[in-house]
Amino acid sequence: MNSSTIDTVLTGVTALGAGGILYGTTVGVTAAVAVFAPTPARRRDARAVLVILLRRRPAHSWDSGTQG
Repeated sequence: MNSSTIDTVLTGVTALGAGGILYGTTVGVTAAVAVFAPTPARRRDARAVLVILLRRRPAHSWDSGTQG
């Protein structure tokens, strides 16, 4: 393999790792705010953000809860 190819792969791996750390930190801080915020409005807003960040999609069509 070419040295520039290895450098490109390593750069991609580093970027993915940094993105994962950033996402995890964002979710963690938002979860902490959702639990420890001093006002109910802030806790409610933080929970709404968590719903957006942790949105799950069904793995199979029968998991979606719809019939047909």
